[in-house]
Amino acid sequence: MAYMTKQRRILLDFFSRHPHQIFSVTQILEEFRGEKISTSAIYRNLAELASSGEIEKISRSGTREACYQYVNAVTCQNQIHLVCRKCEKAIHMNPELVEILAHHLLIEDEFVVDKTKTTILGVCKNCRQKTKEESIIGSK
Repeated sequence: MAYMTKQRRILLDFFSRHPHQIFSVTQILEEFRGEKISTSAIYRNLAELASSGEIEKISRSGTREACYQYVNAVTCQNQIHLVCRKCEKAIHMNPELVEILAHHLLIEDEFVVDKTKTTILGVCKNCRQKTKEESIIGSK
């Protein structure tokens, strides 16, 4: 890993406080507006943190904007991330289900899953519940 500058430490601390969230570059820049960290320093440090494996650069379908998420090497090892399209919260898929899915894909489709880089998009339980509640309120 490269030398841990004060700016890099600030960014890494930010991500570690939000381990289950994915942030676009726009959101990150907004978060640090008014702080003593320049836009170019943010971009440079995001690239360095991503190349060192401390955060993960994620591409979202339908957009060209880069997004980033904190990666804890211990807790994220061999995990598939489930990411909510509404609130953008990321959680780990049940490890037993990961193994069942990976085994099924290997046997049925002769496909080996890279569990370190796999993300499944959907809608989380909390957001589904909110949508359900909103539709009930709206129908009254």
